[in-house]
Amino acid sequence: SSAPASGGVNAIEGSGTEWYSGVQLVGSDMLMKGDTMAFGLRYADVARFRIVAGDIGAHFPVTERLRVDPRIRAGYRDDKIGTGRTWNILPSIRAVYRLTSSTELDFEAGRNWIDQNINDPVSQGSKDETSWYLNVGYRFSF
Repeated sequence: SSAPASGGVNAIEGSGTEWYSGVQLVGSDMLMKGDTMAFGLRYADVARFRIVAGDIGAHFPVTERLRVDPRIRAGYRDDKIGTGRTWNILPSIRAVYRLTSSTELDFEAGRNWIDQNINDPVSQGSKDETSWYLNVGYRFSF
């Protein structure tokens, strides 16, 4: 809903009805004993965008202490105000190594590709971005 102007702040127009939906399928022991596979799909229809996104992820127990988790996420966003659109693809791999019953080391690396086409009243053009990331951390449960 909208918000009236007050205290020197302009009124804010309401966004109207926004829809979000998603589904996820999860299975275990699909490729090897002890694995977990997840497939997800999401859809959003909001004031400015329509978004479709999906991901596929897995957890593979390599040894009793080491787990490897590959994942790929992809999304498409369509601008409802202009004619812009954005594609995003993000593959990653994560490894979790259990040092003790309460301590784990966590490593994740991935790449992000973004292909964006902007065509709205404020700006126009296209942009491609690529980035790499690496996260290293530890987890202590108490």
